[in-house]
Amino acid sequence: MALHIHITHPDAPDEPAADRLGALYPDWSEHIVTIVAASLAVLVVALMAVVMGMA
Repeated sequence: MALHIHITHPDAPDEPAADRLGALYPDWSEHIVTIVAASLAVLVVALMAVVMGMA
């Protein structure tokens, strides 16, 4: 998973503050999808362990 970080130069005062702030952080949507997928995988494995323990 590649992080998309845009480099800004401190000598560009005409750049809007939102663009400078956005450039500091990667695209969080990729991280959110990864976290949700990992959480679901852990939940499925835990559920399988519980069901197998009942048998």
